[in-house]
Amino acid sequence: LQTPQKLLLLLTSCISALCFFFLSVNCCLGHSSKRIPLPRIKEYYIQHEGMCPINAIVLTTVTGKHICFDPDDKWVQRVMKHLQSRLKIQEASLSDRC
Repeated sequence: LQTPQKLLLLLTSCISALCFFFLSVNCCLGHSSKRIPLPRIKEYYIQHEGMCPINAIVLTTVTGKHICFDPDDKWVQRVMKHLQSRLKIQEASLSDRC
């Protein structure tokens, strides 16, 4: 292959790899204002801006649904504290059994 063809092939390969990578990452594109009852929330994780377009707190429901929220929302911060305290209670309960 000649140099221009090699460059075109390399560029096409790189673009395909980038598209595959970004399509395989699940990102929040917006924030929900809907509140979920605490007993229905199983866990959360933090989405950082960089790989995804926005910062978000992603709450996972007991049914496995992922819902994105604004990390600055006071309700979301209370939910995170509640889940952290729930986890500490579970850890303490497990250590009592050992």
